[in-house]
Amino acid sequence: MSTMSLSTPNLPIRSFDGRVGAVIGDSRVFVTTPNMDMIYAPTLLCQTRMRRCRNFAKDDPCFYPQPYFHEIGHLAVIPCTNLNDDEPLRVMWYIPKESDWEEVAGSSIKGVGFLKAGLFDRLRTLSTRLFNLVDKMPEEQQRDVYIRRERDQLRKLLERLEGVSSSGEDTFLLLSCAQRLFLELFARRQWLLVYLPQAEEVNSNNEVNRRIMGAFTDNLDTADRLFRMGIPVWLVRSTAHLDLTRIDKHVVPLDETFDHRLPLRDPDLELDVSHRVPEHELIYTGLPGSYKRYLKMAQYVYNLYSYTSLLGSFGAKDGMTPTRAPAASASSSQISSPSNSSQPSGSVVSGFAAVLEAVDVTSQAQVIVPEAKKQSKKPCKCTDYLFMNWYID
Repeated sequence: MSTMSLSTPNLPIRSFDGRVGAVIGDSRVFVTTPNMDMIYAPTLLCQTRMRRCRNFAKDDPCFYPQPYFHEIGHLAVIPCTNLNDDEPLRVMWYIPKESDWEEVAGSSIKGVGFLKAGLFDRLRTLSTRLFNLVDKMPEEQQRDVYIRRERDQLRKLLERLEGVSSSGEDTFLLLSCAQRLFLELFARRQWLLVYLPQAEEVNSNNEVNRRIMGAFTDNLDTADRLFRMGIPVWLVRSTAHLDLTRIDKHVVPLDETFDHRLPLRDPDLELDVSHRVPEHELIYTGLPGSYKRYLKMAQYVYNLYSYTSLLGSFGAKDGMTPTRAPAASASSSQISSPSNSSQPSGSVVSGFAAVLEAVDVTSQAQVIVPEAKKQSKKPCKCTDYLFMNWYID
């Protein structure tokens, strides 16, 4: 236990202090947070694959905090899962049941259909409202690369859900992609209008918003910035610094359980992150602070619902025809109560990690750098950075 935590519990918490803290297993790292009451266990080496219920477990920014990078800072302000009846965005965490899909009657192709009108109408209504809010943003912010691309992707997915019949599983995958894109577009708008201005308030600390995802960091300056912006932050450090760190309370970190359940912000909910049989393809192995992880997630899900190419792909080797990944099996509710995991207390779906890096997966997944960030940056050479940021300010 930190010796300082016993002598200074009544002093104001600073960004590098621990309101709570935890040592993460035998990894020789510990995590503190100055503005939350729980600790998430960070992933130090990713083995990323889609799970049975169409999420990416701890690699999924819609359900678990990720390493913070300013260029994709909006991932830290994605709303946390909320299944309360009075939550306007509740449908964005809804996982469909078989009864939410209706087969086309009299079709010459068996086993194709659409979402039932009620569910699709709720999704389209909220998306239309969000599009209208985006239209009211300052023109410069409307040109933001993430705003433009996420809005365009969401529009296309809504059109496909409404006009292209497909199997129930493919329909539900498209729905999950649309839900994710809505949450990311919603978060990007909030990031530009609310949180970036707060970053300029160097002499004040904003009250933390406990209803947004937050982020990990191993950088003291980043921790200070997020703390001042009112974003939940978890600071990851080597245990070599543990005895010099104020930690007011030690807690058990939240992590994926042995039976593949992932605790969510709401203590009454957990995410089903069990594997499909057979398992989905392992798509990324490496440190979490790489854009390649998001890129691989986007490519994989895009391939799941794309048509098999009949004409070939520009730039592909001769004779190569991209094929679809195996279709995921139907899933039960992926959100449940920890006290009774067999009985769902609600349901959530995770989908396409699209455009997380402004990736255009329809154009050979080229990484697009926003105009404001095209200037050259020095690679990070600090070996103390546990996440190894691919570049720094």
